[in-house]
Amino acid sequence: LMDATPCASTRPLPGILRRFAAFWFDFALAMFMVAPVVGIFPMVVEWRRTSVFAWTVARNTPVAGDMAVSLLSVALVAAGLLLYFTIPILRGRPSPGACIAGYQVVPDEGIVLTWRTALLRTLLGFVAACGPWLALFLHGDRKHGKFWLDKRFGTHATLLD
Repeated sequence: LMDATPCASTRPLPGILRRFAAFWFDFALAMFMVAPVVGIFPMVVEWRRTSVFAWTVARNTPVAGDMAVSLLSVALVAAGLLLYFTIPILRGRPSPGACIAGYQVVPDEGIVLTWRTALLRTLLGFVAACGPWLALFLHGDRKHGKFWLDKRFGTHATLLD
């Protein structure tokens, strides 16, 4: 999908339910890609500490550095998730979940998304997905395929042709 040509559709996406379902599909797919790779990190750290490789770490007491390994693992997962959702927006292409749902998020005419803007939009998108009931009360523009997040960052959702 990252090498596909961008769709030039101007038909707006009429509802938000499709976007919500696509987000959770993308979230699950991203976690299936990122979490196993990051899950190997604690095993490698334990292997370096004990010189014995094991696929599981079985101990009853914590050791120095466990908190740092945990925090670094969470930070790596968060960075992977942010990149998974940010890169398609920057490149003007749909994420896998959005592709399956048949839409893509594109910037409005005359607006260029920067890395900073795309990252902020992705972070606020996580907040929007965790509180979808808020979308019912916040102002959106169904006619143009926008909800409050799109209005804030100058993007809109269009149907794929």
